[in-house]
Amino acid sequence: MDEQKVSYKSSQLAGADLSTFISTWLSDNELHFAQSIHRTYKQAASQFLSCWNRFKKPTLNSLLIKQYVRDLRWRHCSAAYIQRQLSVLRSFCAWAVDQNLLPSNPSTKIPLPTISNEYRREALTQGKAEQLLGSISLKKPSNVRDLLLISLTLQTGARLIELHRSNTDDYVRKGKVGILYIHGKGRETKDSWCW
Repeated sequence: MDEQKVSYKSSQLAGADLSTFISTWLSDNELHFAQSIHRTYKQAASQFLSCWNRFKKPTLNSLLIKQYVRDLRWRHCSAAYIQRQLSVLRSFCAWAVDQNLLPSNPSTKIPLPTISNEYRREALTQGKAEQLLGSISLKKPSNVRDLLLISLTLQTGARLIELHRSNTDDYVRKGKVGILYIHGKGRETKDSWCW
């Protein structure tokens, strides 16, 4: 076993230093994350630090993370929000383990909350999809755009945010095939969809 890994420097994560380490972690990953993901991580880390300060800056361990999750539930945060907060903490703690600041990742001991099915929707049937597409009148140019966006969503499964980020210059016609470049979730560059 690696000697250096055994003698971790957990004391460095105590007190006011935690915010410094979180800032370092965010800086280290700034180039690896899409800008929107980095912003989400920064907000989640800030939320955790705020709670950590209220708790009088305790040691970063599974008990602290359980208290944080309890605090989020007490404030009626959704299961999806709590999952995102825990995901960010897991990423930070994994980095801290790699940096020899923690012996193990305390956040992995905390189960992710289950997201209820109430927000999940059934997929449209073929008939309903055709009915939706057939209901769009093509007399206005904006309706043609709407028809294309709905068709892309139905046929490719592209997320609405991905289509929202697309511009007219992202569409390239190559022979009989059109290619739309979309900015996928968590990606720095645009991917292509054939159309």
